[in-house]
Amino acid sequence: MKNTLPVNSLILVIFLFYPLTVFSQKYLWPTNASEYMSSSFCEFREGHYHSAIDIKTWNTEGYPCYAIEDGYIKRIRVSPFGYGKVLYLQLKDGNTAVYAHLQKFTKEIEKQIREQQFKNKKYRLNWWPKNLKVKKGDIIAYTGQTGIGVPHLHFEIRNKKDNPVNPLLYYSQVKDHKRPKLQDIAVIPLSKTSRVNDSYIPQSYPVTHIKDGIYAIKKPLYVQGKIGLAVRGYDQADDVYNKYGFYRSTLESSGKLIFQISYDELEFSTTEHIYTEIYYPYWSGNRQVFNKLYLETFNPLSFYNRKLGSDGSITISDKPVSFTIIISDYMNNRSIITGELLPAKDYSVEIVNSSIQESWAYIKFKAPQIRDLKFYTKKRKRSWALANYFEIIEGKINDPEQSKLVRVSLDDSNLVALKIQVNNKYERTISIAEIDDIENVEDNFTYLGDKLIGEFPGMYKNPRIQNSQIQSSVPFRISGNEKLQVLLSAEMIADKKTIFIMDDNSENTWSTTLNYHALLPGERRSFNWFDSSLVIESNTYSVTDTTLITAFRHEQDSSGVEIPTASGIFEIKPDNFPVFESLSVSIQADSLPGWGRWSLFKMKGKDKFIYLPTQIDSNALFLTAKTSSLGKFIVAADTVPPEIKIAQPQSGKIYKSNPKIKVFLKDIISGIGDEDHISLSMDGEYVLPEWDPEEDYLIGILEHDLSGGNHIFSASIRDRSGNVTRQAVYFKIQ
Repeated sequence: MKNTLPVNSLILVIFLFYPLTVFSQKYLWPTNASEYMSSSFCEFREGHYHSAIDIKTWNTEGYPCYAIEDGYIKRIRVSPFGYGKVLYLQLKDGNTAVYAHLQKFTKEIEKQIREQQFKNKKYRLNWWPKNLKVKKGDIIAYTGQTGIGVPHLHFEIRNKKDNPVNPLLYYSQVKDHKRPKLQDIAVIPLSKTSRVNDSYIPQSYPVTHIKDGIYAIKKPLYVQGKIGLAVRGYDQADDVYNKYGFYRSTLESSGKLIFQISYDELEFSTTEHIYTEIYYPYWSGNRQVFNKLYLETFNPLSFYNRKLGSDGSITISDKPVSFTIIISDYMNNRSIITGELLPAKDYSVEIVNSSIQESWAYIKFKAPQIRDLKFYTKKRKRSWALANYFEIIEGKINDPEQSKLVRVSLDDSNLVALKIQVNNKYERTISIAEIDDIENVEDNFTYLGDKLIGEFPGMYKNPRIQNSQIQSSVPFRISGNEKLQVLLSAEMIADKKTIFIMDDNSENTWSTTLNYHALLPGERRSFNWFDSSLVIESNTYSVTDTTLITAFRHEQDSSGVEIPTASGIFEIKPDNFPVFESLSVSIQADSLPGWGRWSLFKMKGKDKFIYLPTQIDSNALFLTAKTSSLGKFIVAADTVPPEIKIAQPQSGKIYKSNPKIKVFLKDIISGIGDEDHISLSMDGEYVLPEWDPEEDYLIGILEHDLSGGNHIFSASIRDRSGNVTRQAVYFKIQ
């Protein structure tokens, strides 16, 4: 296929990518720190979209920020978290400019802020001043790093609806002549009969840069049914190495535009739905951001061109389908992926039957005409090795409709998988467990990577899923980590508690119990496991699609648990889907000794605990908390108080004037959490704490200068579990 676009596509591209800045009003650039960006508008952030551009300040604070147009300062917020110190400038055209992570404001504004902070005895402030008019070009603040992140200026422009819009609509001085860099493409099955390269599970493939922003996929894509595409990559600009998000993505199928997304305006009410715009399982599993090129029905985001009459999905039946993906940045630099989706039914390696007898594997399969046939074997956690010997017992090599029966020598009893490779192009992997007895079922069991939904067709006559009312055949096979995968139907077991899996062959019968429940969009649901010692409750909008969950109970590993615990570890799976309205998790403790401050914690690894604000029913020994993700949970007690070190003033030292006040503080288990947990005083009078949670220190600010003589400075810090640490120092001023 030639790497060119048809004429009608070029006309469409020219229209779509016409620079929007020619229609915009010219604002003043907000700072003299630089005209370079470190982040772009609507980039992916964990749980939300980036609502601004970030302007580089070269890891330095204190550059002036200018009023970009005539207007007035309508709001100022101060907080240890998030935006830190932030200023909202109302412009004369009705838009609002937002400057965040500021170091400080002008002297006049700083004075008024201090007065209100001491009056309220709180560092946190939300102030709506009156009559603070400014002219275009006036200095209104200085760049900093308050709140979250390294030094930079977070700069937003919000329209009259208070929605952030892309600031580049109003600026053209950002130097960018670089095309987006594309890394991978993902092909995602979207229906119960879909598959890609013989897999029901989504597959990703690297793309190769050919020239001039044209990319291609070297591996052929054999597809059946309805699929969606997604792409991974990043953008860059001149002279800097920062990586940005895309601005516009389009998808053409057979020359017709079927999908378009552009990041021009963000609605804050939908920002958490970023997890419906990216392919969430790849993010939760590998921290890779794949932007979907299809639109799901439950996606409320406003970035899409919904007038196209297409959701971007592609259905493959018996003919190849070409596609073109165009990724661009705001300055119209484009990169293009061209490819073709081939119908799969004529190309896959189909397993008809298989068995093991002594040291031989007997495989009956169908495949295209065979010019080259190889078999590979694999041990657990080892790479593939070419099988020593095989022979074809039945079937003609050049007949793709006829089954071939082959026996393959198995020299090692520790083998876990066998791979058939035909013509170096088509291959099929099956596990030894599939063709022999299955042992240690719990060790081999894992879950489908994205969503356990849809009634999938059977690949084999066994195993089967059955209970007293339902019997349905389902496929199972081995993924890259050699774990058994069972695909279940959410509709099939939505109201069932137990599913039994067993082999049809009575000589190899085995069974296990899978306790699944279905979270359903638009419904509040409640489930329990382990005689009601674990309870999950969902809200109406906890999920946007049918999602199956199950739970396991593990005995705690004392070697990895460093705090007191009062329950086993409860693991709720899968944890690879987004939760929009928090789920409620309740665990019944084994006991709750009175000496502990007990809470629910989410575990990461063996020794990291994430505190969850917890309600306790001490009579029933139930602890309940909200969570926005699943995983491992445990009842534990944080008995370790926060750490404090008063760096300034130093105890016993004599000063000539007011000493600086600096305190280092941290809590490694439940965390300090909030400014209200910090109390500073000088000679019994309130001291304002300017806290930087990222750097684990605070600066104390006095309302008045100290007089000569002896003084005492004290600090009291409380963590979220209620543990308190106090420290005091004595010093003198001459």
